[in-house]
Amino acid sequence: MEVVEVDLPLNPSVLRQLGVEGLRFGHADIYPGSLSTGAGPIEDEHGNQSRPERVSRVDGDRYYLQHDPRERYPVEDDTFAWCHAEDFIEHLELDHGIAWLAEVRRILQPRGIVRISTPDLRGYLAGYGDDSTASGRPGSTLNQIFMVRGLRWLYDFEELRYAVTRAGFEGSAIERRGIGDGGRADVAALDSPSSGHERLYVEALKI
Repeated sequence: MEVVEVDLPLNPSVLRQLGVEGLRFGHADIYPGSLSTGAGPIEDEHGNQSRPERVSRVDGDRYYLQHDPRERYPVEDDTFAWCHAEDFIEHLELDHGIAWLAEVRRILQPRGIVRISTPDLRGYLAGYGDDSTASGRPGSTLNQIFMVRGLRWLYDFEELRYAVTRAGFEGSAIERRGIGDGGRADVAALDSPSSGHERLYVEALKI
């Protein structure tokens, strides 16, 4: 791992130099052709760590930006063609989640798309009364979602649509999707394999 000597804030010119067009939030896998970002450091097999507010080259054309999502991103307006967030927004309080979505809208290019994958609140509530849970105690299972996984705010489609519109996206530009199905096939293909009804997939277009 090495720190890439690029000027911040990031802009489309820098992204072209790196061969990057999208930004990924909340996923450990760092894919070629995109920049991944998270609050904590990552480390390579030699013990080298990423540094806050610096772009690190992980391997070849894979990059990572260590950044607190509650703060403004070191990115110019209208920079990224797409953003992909998986298992991310539910770890933020509602107000922080809305502020983060507003930041996503700011850094997206016009006609850029954000794709959000998060646990579906309705799916968990539907499973609450299912006595076939591993523990045989649905209440315990539901509590562990918050206590063990550190979740701060769960969403159904209506709640996520509320947050996305509060962040400035047009309501008509918000769509519910399925796993692997989206306005951009390459972005939808980044979804991790998952257990159907417990996931919510939503896309919003910056108009």
